[in-house]
Amino acid sequence: IKKMVSYGELAISNRKRQGLMTSVSDTGEAAASAF
Repeated sequence: IKKMVSYGELAISNRKRQGLMTSVSDTGEAAASAF
């Protein structure tokens, strides 16, 4: 679980840098699916 959380945080950080809302939504869906 820790690895998934770390990966999720990295993905979210990368999305925030890009500033793409669509990417943020995709990341959220992926995180929900992971759990």
